[in-house]
Amino acid sequence: MPIAAVFQYEMQSLLKSWLVRLWLVAALLMALIIVMAGWAVLTDAILISVTLATFLVFPWFLVIIVLGVSASTAGRLDSAADGILSRPIKRWEFLTGIWAARVLTVWAVSAAVLVPAVIVIVAGDRPKVAETQPVTLFGMLAALAIILVVLAFLVSVGVLLGTLFKNAWLAMVVLLFVWYPINAILTTFHLAEFSPVSLDQAMPTILQKTWPSRDQESEQESAGPIQAELQRQAEEFIRNLTGTSHREPQSREPEFFRNADRYADVSVVKVIASYGGLTLLLWGATMLVFYFRDL
Repeated sequence: MPIAAVFQYEMQSLLKSWLVRLWLVAALLMALIIVMAGWAVLTDAILISVTLATFLVFPWFLVIIVLGVSASTAGRLDSAADGILSRPIKRWEFLTGIWAARVLTVWAVSAAVLVPAVIVIVAGDRPKVAETQPVTLFGMLAALAIILVVLAFLVSVGVLLGTLFKNAWLAMVVLLFVWYPINAILTTFHLAEFSPVSLDQAMPTILQKTWPSRDQESEQESAGPIQAELQRQAEEFIRNLTGTSHREPQSREPEFFRNADRYADVSVVKVIASYGGLTLLLWGATMLVFYFRDL
């Protein structure tokens, strides 16, 4: 009951928040601009990944962090201190309620923007851009599951920073000076399991994944990349020789995604387990800090 009461109160406050409303409108406009700009030049996987990058890399991850930081700063706790100290509600119940409300709000805004954008990209009557492999239903579901886990992870980062530093501005400054250098190092080693930047680079590969089967595994073992390239060149030579070759619109792949082949072995299970484990670790650290924090 205390968790449900805090959760309901926080949800009502967040729904009335101008930050959340402006974020939703701005995210919809940016998604529309990205889809229109890449409509005729980007493949489905790349265009979806560019849209996801606004939440994983920049700029909306900052809004998500701000929502998390504002959950347990000093100003917010002044009104709740009496209730916590007089024991009608425990500290972990209060923190769980505000964390759950923010995670659900972030999920709702992200789904309201990303789901329509992905449907339009995949189902829309777009010019056929040259691509080696289209996105799959399994890949889209896997990407959605990963996004939900990563967004919960980002909210947890914000809540931990707000609990540690109390002051929201100080927490954001510390985040900017720590977050980007760490991500730069992790991106250098292409660790999609720990870096949202690397994860977005790996997203085109994830979107093209299919359910593993024995037939596919045997085909991949028997036909390596060299044989596939030779077959492609042979087919191209025959088309040129017979005069049936035609030029398809070429994909202008952004520089950010040109190393996507390095993530060919990325595992959806490992990515979800890594970010889920980090979220639980951050949650435990937040609970520990909040337990010993002066109110």
